[in-house]
Amino acid sequence: MLDDITLVGKDLRQMVEEFRAAHWDRVETGRCAPASSSLYRKTLDSFKWGGEYLVASCASLAAPEEDNQMLEPTADHVRPEGQPHEIVNSTA
Repeated sequence: MLDDITLVGKDLRQMVEEFRAAHWDRVETGRCAPASSSLYRKTLDSFKWGGEYLVASCASLAAPEEDNQMLEPTADHVRPEGQPHEIVNSTA
Protein backbone atom coordinates (compact mmCIF):
# COMPACT_ATOMS: atom_id res chain seq x y z
CA MET A 1 0.00 0.00 0.00
CA LEU A 2 2.85 2.41 0.81
CA ASP A 3 4.30 1.79 -2.65
CA ASP A 4 0.95 2.74 -4.20
CA ILE A 5 0.78 5.94 -2.16
CA THR A 6 4.37 6.80 -3.05
CA LEU A 7 3.55 6.29 -6.73
CA VAL A 8 0.52 8.58 -6.43
CA GLY A 9 2.77 11.16 -4.77
CA LYS A 10 5.21 10.98 -7.69
CA ASP A 11 2.33 11.32 -10.16
CA LEU A 12 1.07 14.36 -8.27
CA ARG A 13 4.52 15.98 -8.32
CA GLN A 14 4.74 15.37 -12.08
CA MET A 15 1.31 16.92 -12.63
CA VAL A 16 2.25 19.96 -10.55
CA GLU A 17 5.42 20.45 -12.60
CA GLU A 18 3.44 20.14 -15.85
CA PHE A 19 0.87 22.67 -14.61
CA ARG A 20 3.68 24.98 -13.45
CA ALA A 21 5.37 24.79 -16.88
CA ALA A 22 2.07 25.50 -18.67
CA HIS A 23 1.47 28.46 -16.37
CA TRP A 24 4.97 29.77 -17.01
CA ASP A 25 4.22 29.59 -20.74
CA ARG A 26 1.03 31.64 -20.22
CA VAL A 27 2.98 34.27 -18.28
CA GLU A 28 5.79 34.42 -20.85
CA THR A 29 3.40 34.79 -23.78
CA GLY A 30 1.38 37.49 -22.03
CA ARG A 31 -1.82 35.48 -21.69
CA CYS A 32 -1.55 35.83 -17.92
CA ALA A 33 -0.19 38.80 -16.02
CA PRO A 34 2.47 37.85 -13.47
CA ALA A 35 0.78 39.94 -10.80
CA SER A 36 -2.48 38.01 -11.18
CA SER A 37 -0.96 34.55 -11.02
CA SER A 38 -0.02 34.33 -7.33
CA LEU A 39 -3.16 32.43 -6.31
CA TYR A 40 -2.55 29.79 -8.98
CA ARG A 41 1.07 29.39 -7.88
CA LYS A 42 0.03 29.11 -4.22
CA THR A 43 -2.52 26.47 -5.18
CA LEU A 44 0.14 24.45 -6.99
CA ASP A 45 2.45 24.72 -3.98
CA SER A 46 -0.37 23.54 -1.70
CA PHE A 47 -1.02 20.49 -3.87
CA LYS A 48 2.69 19.68 -3.94
CA TRP A 49 3.10 20.03 -0.18
CA GLY A 50 -0.13 18.12 0.51
CA GLY A 51 1.13 15.19 -1.57
CA GLU A 52 4.50 15.25 0.15
CA TYR A 53 2.80 15.32 3.56
CA LEU A 54 0.55 12.40 2.62
CA VAL A 55 3.49 10.27 1.50
CA ALA A 56 5.54 11.21 4.59
CA SER A 57 2.59 10.49 6.90
CA CYS A 58 2.00 7.07 5.38
CA ALA A 59 5.71 6.25 5.49
CA SER A 60 5.75 7.25 9.14
CA LEU A 61 2.80 5.00 9.94
CA ALA A 62 4.39 2.08 8.09
CA ALA A 63 7.77 2.49 9.82
CA PRO A 64 8.76 0.53 12.92
CA GLU A 65 7.80 2.27 16.18
CA GLU A 66 11.32 3.58 16.89
CA ASP A 67 11.43 5.21 13.43
CA ASN A 68 7.87 6.50 13.61
CA GLN A 69 8.64 10.22 13.26
CA MET A 70 7.03 12.67 10.88
CA LEU A 71 9.42 14.08 8.32
CA GLU A 72 10.20 17.74 8.81
CA PRO A 73 9.22 20.05 5.98
CA THR A 74 12.02 20.99 3.64
CA ALA A 75 13.29 24.55 3.39
CA ASP A 76 11.23 25.22 0.25
CA HIS A 77 8.04 24.68 2.26
CA VAL A 78 8.72 27.75 4.35
CA ARG A 79 9.11 31.28 3.13
CA PRO A 80 9.44 34.45 5.18
CA GLU A 81 6.09 36.14 5.65
CA GLY A 82 5.55 38.88 3.12
CA GLN A 83 8.01 37.44 0.62
CA PRO A 84 6.42 36.88 -2.80
CA HIS A 85 6.59 33.55 -4.52
CA GLU A 86 8.66 33.61 -7.66
CA ILE A 87 7.73 31.83 -10.85
CA VAL A 88 10.39 29.27 -11.55
CA ASN A 89 10.57 27.66 -14.96
CA SER A 90 11.43 24.11 -13.98
CA THR A 91 11.82 23.04 -17.59
CA ALA A 92 14.76 25.37 -18.31
